[in-house]
Amino acid sequence: MRTIEMLGVFVMNAEIIKNKLKSSSLCEAGKAYELLASGSELVVDESVIDVASSGILETYRIRGKHISDRSGEHAQRLAKSTKELVDAIEFRDPKQLKTARIKSPGLGYFLIWFEPVSSELMGCCYLIKNNEVTEQAWSQMWDNT
Repeated sequence: MRTIEMLGVFVMNAEIIKNKLKSSSLCEAGKAYELLASGSELVVDESVIDVASSGILETYRIRGKHISDRSGEHAQRLAKSTKELVDAIEFRDPKQLKTARIKSPGLGYFLIWFEPVSSELMGCCYLIKNNEVTEQAWSQMWDNT
C-alpha cells in the first residue's frame, strides 16, 4: 500500500508539473511542454534538495553571472532561465526543491525546478552537455565563434 501511495504521488507530481509548464511564463516552459505533448517523458527525481544547506542559490547566482556576458544563443537562453530560477528562489524562499527532466530527442534536456509540496515551478533550464556536440559547435553555442 505504501509503495502504491508513493507511486501515486510520483505520478501526480508529474501530471501537475506538466500542467504547470503548459501555463507557465518561464522562458523555457513552452518548449518543455511541447516536448511532453509530443510524447517525451517527464522523469521526476526522487531526491529532495534542502535549499539552505545545498548552496543552490549561490551556485546558480555564480553560474548566471558567469554566462550572462556570453554571446551564443544557448548561453543567452541559459542565462535568462538561470536568472528566472535565482529570482524565484529569492522571491519565494522555498525550503526544499525537487527537479524533473525531459530528454530532448535531439540534443540536451530540460531541467525543471519545483517546490515539492505545492509543485510551484521555480525554473526551467535547457541544458546541453559538452560531450553531446563537437568543440566547434560548443564554441558556437556559447560564444558565436
